[in-house]
Amino acid sequence: LAANQADDLYAFSTDFWLDTTDVRPGDNVHLGLTVRRQSGVSLPALSNVTVDFFDGDPANGGVWIGTGTVPSLAPNQEAATTLVSWKPTRAGSYQLFAMIDPANQVVENLENNNLLSKVVFVRPAMTDTTPPVALSLSINTGASLTTTPYVFLNTNAQDEVGGSGVAHLLFVEYE
Repeated sequence: LAANQADDLYAFSTDFWLDTTDVRPGDNVHLGLTVRRQSGVSLPALSNVTVDFFDGDPANGGVWIGTGTVPSLAPNQEAATTLVSWKPTRAGSYQLFAMIDPANQVVENLENNNLLSKVVFVRPAMTDTTPPVALSLSINTGASLTTTPYVFLNTNAQDEVGGSGVAHLLFVEYE
């Protein structure tokens, strides 16, 4: 293909990202996509390449979430979109979609690689958000100021009324 005609925008499935891995209903999650450009080197840089994000397939009634923009994209380069906010409303599985250049502003040799999807699992809302409180800690029942490689730890901890209880305690040893 001629150096001033070949142009394609695309992304890999791993280029579709969220800013967190622990998503819960009501969380403000940021979505983004790294857009790649394969093109002739004599073509000018593209500006303001848009990417629309959807909850569900846009061809089958998917709900538009927002639009991210790649401010500048030079030939044979890649760049990330601006962040798009998404707040899931329920726990469960979501199939999100990203559509590169939805208005077909860029003339491309290949248009069928501009839609990507990502399955996101939203965990149930947390019911207990207050951590338990450690009330006391003693080493070797407080009997000795020096220790051996083996020590006995005794702790007392409690959770708030209505909490889920004390499941784990973490001890960190510093030397």
